[in-house]
Amino acid sequence: MTAADSVRRPLVLVVEDDDAIAGAISIVVSKVGGEPRRGSDGLSGLELFFEHPFELVVLDIGLPVLDGWEVLKRIREVSDVAVLIVTASILDDGQLRGATDYVAKPFSIKDLGSRIADLLESTARSSDDAQTHGGVGNADG
Repeated sequence: MTAADSVRRPLVLVVEDDDAIAGAISIVVSKVGGEPRRGSDGLSGLELFFEHPFELVVLDIGLPVLDGWEVLKRIREVSDVAVLIVTASILDDGQLRGATDYVAKPFSIKDLGSRIADLLESTARSSDDAQTHGGVGNADG
């Protein structure tokens, strides 16, 4: 086993009901160094979320069973994990409802990859800072 083999890839939850879009997002996640896991509706996405320590959630809004806004609301009740909304609508910052960022459908693969990579990098940096400074809430950090 090499040092590269022991490096854990960040887990990314992809919650998307369209198989083709979910597949494309998963490929992008893999290409930027993440490990995708998929939920095909809001309920299965939430179940996965509570089973694994995800660094990022890529969340469609128009989902069956539970829509994306409800999934986001439930995630925010327990976590501040980065959430990238995928929607057919154009949103402004006031409409993100606690999401970290959004990308509008149809999206370019390049733009999606950049956003996912940036969010994963930001998450890794925050995690490193917390470890370096003794964790969240340390008055000295």
